[in-house]
Amino acid sequence: MANEDTPFKNTYVIDMGKLLTHPFNFMPNGTILPIETKNGEHVTDEVPKLFSERLVKKMINEYPDLSDSIGSLTARTIIEYMDVNGQPVLTLYPTNDTELHTNDWTHIDGRVLPEIQSIIAQRQKLVSRYKLSHPK
Repeated sequence: MANEDTPFKNTYVIDMGKLLTHPFNFMPNGTILPIETKNGEHVTDEVPKLFSERLVKKMINEYPDLSDSIGSLTARTIIEYMDVNGQPVLTLYPTNDTELHTNDWTHIDGRVLPEIQSIIAQRQKLVSRYKLSHPK
């Protein structure tokens, strides 16, 4: 279920060290990644959680640059937003890509959209600043 402090989301921090030594697993409906923490708690058991294969590949490819611009922790954090019934609505990846799980937004917490917009804007600002200070 969702984090008690923010019941409308689950926050997954991916273990990039494990990911580099043990490639992720492809499944018919997505990709299983090694999760280091979920909602701030260390994950000891491998709990299968499927993420979008295409967006995971993009996240991994962009991780070196993203970790420099938005920070290592943020660059490996995936946020899953849920409706009031605990059903996934949208997943936000560190690349600011989103995966929509439903078209029914009638049961979402009112904090979801403002938070998503704020996070995306903050990341865009950090990436822009980084690019200005590190021209290629």
